[in-house]
Amino acid sequence: MANGSLKALVKVLNNLPATMEAEIMQAERETLDDAYAVAYRLSSGPFDQQTLNLLDNPYAKRHGASLLDPQVINVQTGRFRAGWQTFGPTLASGGIVSSLTNFTPESYFLQPGTRFMWNRPIDIGIVESVTPRRLKRLNDAFANALKPLPKTT
Repeated sequence: MANGSLKALVKVLNNLPATMEAEIMQAERETLDDAYAVAYRLSSGPFDQQTLNLLDNPYAKRHGASLLDPQVINVQTGRFRAGWQTFGPTLASGGIVSSLTNFTPESYFLQPGTRFMWNRPIDIGIVESVTPRRLKRLNDAFANALKPLPKTT
């Protein structure tokens, strides 16, 4: 390896932690935006309460199972859909932390369900949708961080 190549390699390796952090933070920002978009879509179900009543309340436990996709939350008043908030990504405790939350009153009974209604696992729908794209973003972030490494022959 030529002396110039060795210096270039040392420079890239010295910068690698900062480069890696920047790439991963960008990947996580994109993933958080993606998760928000999925949450918004899954919170935009088309049925109002009158229609749900006409459908015999399809999320009722008396049916033995939910008759409609329980991960899709009907928009109704729009309060739950409007309640999504993102935080991060930020560096904390040696890692990157970000979150998508919904603290509306509806969120407290949708996730666990009630005596009468099946649980509505929108969080699982969000994670299942976003995870493959998140993993690709992270793989791309690692690859991008390593691109500056000089070629050796």
